[in-house]
Parts: sequence; C-alpha cells; structure tokens
Amino acid sequence: VTRLKRAWKLVPKRSATRLARLRAELEPLANFREYRAALAQAALPVLPYMGLYMRDATFVEDGNDDYLENGMANMEKL
Repeated sequence: VTRLKRAWKLVPKRSATRLARLRAELEPLANFREYRAALAQAALPVLPYMGLYMRDATFVEDGNDDYLENGMANMEKL
C-alpha cells in the first residue's frame, strides 16, 4: 500500500500527518511503549487494541513456568 506513490500524493496533508502519528504510536518497539502511554493518558471510554492484551496474556502463560525452583506453584502467573 505504501508503494502507491501517485495515490499517496492525493491524500490530504492533514490525513497523512495523522496517519504518520498513528503509525509512530503503534510501532511495536519497546513492547508498544508509545501506545501504552497514550492509552494510559486517554480519556475514558476507550476501545483498546485487544491483540496487545492477547499477546500479553499469551506471554504470561507461555513465558513463565508453572512452578518455581522450590517446587511451589507460581502464584504470580495466576
């Protein structure tokens, strides 16, 4: 889509600026730091990007052990 040079020239400057700002905000760098900061500052109600929450939940499940080294259940995972 970004290779459509002639089409992008027809996009109003205001819309192109807004799109550039959104792209920067949704950049996956540093675990979506910019997006998370903007979401924390947003006035309620907001509709967050659920894919990020699903990714976080998957990491909690797959990225952490069920049991600690001492054999106890990992309660932080719950």
